[in-house]
Amino acid sequence: MSWTLICAAIAFLIYMIYNAIVLKQFGIPNSLSDTYYLYQAKKPWMRFLFPIMMFSIVALLMPAWLEISAFSNLQFLAFLAAGSIAFTGAAPAFKGNVMESTIHSVSAIGAAIFSLAWIIFVSKTWILIIIWFITFIVISLLTKSLNRARIYWLENVAFFSTFLSIIFTSIFIV
Repeated sequence: MSWTLICAAIAFLIYMIYNAIVLKQFGIPNSLSDTYYLYQAKKPWMRFLFPIMMFSIVALLMPAWLEISAFSNLQFLAFLAAGSIAFTGAAPAFKGNVMESTIHSVSAIGAAIFSLAWIIFVSKTWILIIIWFITFIVISLLTKSLNRARIYWLENVAFFSTFLSIIFTSIFIV
C-alpha cells in the first residue's frame, strides 16, 4: 500500500469522523460550512475545527491527487480543487463580511466543480458521482432533510466522490 493511498484514506477518515460528530451533536446541518457557526455557538474556540478539517483534507489528498494526475494535461485541476478547498476553510465566516462571504462561496463552488471535473476527466471514475448522488438523494428523502440541507448533501456527493475516486484510482490504476 502506497503512502499516498494511506494519506487519502486518513483524509477520508478525518472527514467521516468530523461528519459523524457533527451529526451526533447537531443533527443534519444546512451545509458543512454551517458547522463553523454550530461549533462557535457551543464554544468559541471550537469554530476552528472546520478550517482544521478542511486544511487536513487538502494536505493529505494533494500527494495522491498529484501522483494520479502526473501524466495528465489536466493536473492543474488537482491544484485548483485543493486550493479552493483550502480557501473555503480559510474563509469560514461566510455569514460575516461581504469579502469573506464571497471568498468562501466562490471557493466552495470552485472546489466542487474542479474536484468533479478531475474525477470525470483525469481519474475517469465518473460513475462514483452518479452513485453518490443517488445515495444521498435517498438518504435526504428518508431523513426528510432534502429541502433544508440540500447544500450539505451536495457537498457530500462532491467529497465522497473525490475521496473514493482517489482511493479507487490509487488501488487499481496507479
